[in-house]
Amino acid sequence: MGLAPPPEELKLIDWGRPYGLLPSRFTSEDYRWLALAERLEEVRRLNELWQNPQTAIRLSRNAVEYIMNLRKEAKQLVKRLEEDG
Repeated sequence: MGLAPPPEELKLIDWGRPYGLLPSRFTSEDYRWLALAERLEEVRRLNELWQNPQTAIRLSRNAVEYIMNLRKEAKQLVKRLEEDG
């Protein structure tokens, strides 16, 4: 009955917990990096599914395409960050 924070707030709390930050102390740069870290974790999780033969065989064609696109995006991002850094 409305006693807990909304799900978005809980997500922000989870993002900031490892860094000791509350959402009220986030800057726009923090949001950018935390969102990137969240995306990276998603790619990492799906990559593990893809590389495990027992789970990879059960993935639908759409899931495989999605994972491959994420992997491609991740490689492009890493390349871009390396070039900028």
